[in-house]
Amino acid sequence: HYPLRRQRQMCIRDRAAASVSGGVFISTNSGNTWTRSWLTKAGITIATNVVSCLTQTTDGALYAGLASRFEGGGITGVYKSSDRGASWALLASTDLPSTGPNYFNQVNHIIAHPTKANVVAAATGNGGLQVSLDGGTTWNKKIACNGAGLGVSNCITLDWSSDGFELYAGFNGGLFYSGDYTTDCGLTGRGLVGPSRGRWVLAASPNNSLTVYAALSNGGGGYGDIKVTYDGGVNWASLNPPMPVSYTHLRA
Repeated sequence: HYPLRRQRQMCIRDRAAASVSGGVFISTNSGNTWTRSWLTKAGITIATNVVSCLTQTTDGALYAGLASRFEGGGITGVYKSSDRGASWALLASTDLPSTGPNYFNQVNHIIAHPTKANVVAAATGNGGLQVSLDGGTTWNKKIACNGAGLGVSNCITLDWSSDGFELYAGFNGGLFYSGDYTTDCGLTGRGLVGPSRGRWVLAASPNNSLTVYAALSNGGGGYGDIKVTYDGGVNWASLNPPMPVSYTHLRA
């Protein structure tokens, strides 16, 4: 029995699941049974109990991010599988650098574009919001900028608008950005969604490109609030009526 507790993300197309307590698992029979899909580096199996996020592109490629700021683990990078989980390779662009900052030491969230197979966005700690337009070969760290024109660090959560034209990004403290993901500083800061002292999650509506939901924590993983915007992040309000909550810890 493999540990699938604290599951982070699933890819329904090929039934792949990521868990911080067990790694990546693949099912080929509609979820009846699961097999661990090993991630290796230089031929050596790495500790896979810190896979923080998983996404799949329209052409079937899988991307797995390691060691979010909430679980740690001391492992760096994003792994890619082009054969639906049969084998994995660490993206060289996300490996621990010999010198300079480590921009992929915390991969909090990763998400593939809804229609463009080579476009992937990653929410990271030191690197902030990073976007690859070439399948992970290179990444742009200057997508969401502060007033000085520098990339904002500590990106927590991401989602694409339903039409794929805009990228929504949430940062530490509840700061929300949205806009064009293809140019430097293309995302615009929209202010605070609400007070969030740690983990929080964005989810864009599949039916309306301007509607986005945000689940906020109040510190220590505790549930805070559900917010919604109907104008792409300009204005936010608590969901009304409020969502009934039977479990008070946010583990998304």
